[in-house]
Amino acid sequence: MLAKEGRLPLFFEGKIWKRGTEELLITSGFVILMANFLSLDGLGMLTSTSLLIIYVAVNTSHLHLLKETGAKRWVILASLLSSLIFFGVLVYYEFVNSKLTLELLLITLLCCFCIEWAYRKLVGRSIKDRAE
Repeated sequence: MLAKEGRLPLFFEGKIWKRGTEELLITSGFVILMANFLSLDGLGMLTSTSLLIIYVAVNTSHLHLLKETGAKRWVILASLLSSLIFFGVLVYYEFVNSKLTLELLLITLLCCFCIEWAYRKLVGRSIKDRAE
């Protein structure tokens, strides 16, 4: 819409996904729900903690792919360690200052894993090894 009105370059007017609006609606609904329950501080902390979880997962995966990427082990380990330390600091801060935010983080993580597990069981999808 903004691209059609001339506020953004036309590049942004095209569709990125052939489909996928359902995921966008679910994510948007989830964000609106969280925004209604949390203060701006809590929402920021929840977002930061979620990103740190992603960084930990990416760095852990990168450790398993060191031969393929040619990265230096110590750089990945330093990044992983710093992400884990900051994650611990944020969790402690939330435990002291806003248990609701911490509870919502745990509920969100639990829901993500449960939905993924149920989806895999329902559809029969499995994670394939990179060698396959």
